[in-house]
Amino acid sequence: MEKANQNLLDRLTRAESWLRAASNLEANRTLNEVDAQTAFLYRYIAFNSLYGLWKFEGSAKTTWIQLDRFFANILTLHSEDQHRKGTVLKTALLQCQAYWVQLMDNEFLDNGYWAKQEHHPGFREKYHSAKFGALRRLRQEEYTDLLHSIFSRIVVLRNQIVHGCTTFGPVSLGWKSVTTANPVLRALVPAFHSLMARYPDSVDWPPIPYPRRGSAQHPKRPLGT
Repeated sequence: MEKANQNLLDRLTRAESWLRAASNLEANRTLNEVDAQTAFLYRYIAFNSLYGLWKFEGSAKTTWIQLDRFFANILTLHSEDQHRKGTVLKTALLQCQAYWVQLMDNEFLDNGYWAKQEHHPGFREKYHSAKFGALRRLRQEEYTDLLHSIFSRIVVLRNQIVHGCTTFGPVSLGWKSVTTANPVLRALVPAFHSLMARYPDSVDWPPIPYPRRGSAQHPKRPLGT
């Protein structure tokens, strides 16, 4: 990797460690033997390592400021990849297409489902519309809204698990959502990682939260203060 700054290197190193942990968890196991919720969380942590900007968890609006900025950077790298005849992002989206199409159609992974004011006639039809809209954007190679749509579902699932709003294990009513989302993260997060590693000089990556000890970004404090 040429001239990658420390912020990018630390993002990639942290993310790679969590991706490796998820792969090790699944190695030589059948689908029924895998702790899918833990694998999902490992991959989400890897994703968070790549995009995170804030030291403390904020509002949903704050999360989407970070995510949309990250997706804009990824699409800048995608353009560079296309210029060099690469297909990293498109290949990843096609690889997990069957799964993110299912996410689009899952009403329980939309915040709107939990807002009573949105339960109007035709409420469920909007999910079918979202699914076909996502497929149309894929064909048109318009990835901004597509990535936003996919990860809006994944963020809801992450919130349900991390904030104790679901039961652990296959007895959970949300288990199918986890086993559907896992292959999406398995394809897309390594693709994001690959683009960031391949084109380190195409985006100026911002400082990371909680910089590691020994790095130039780590706060310098005299001992005992």
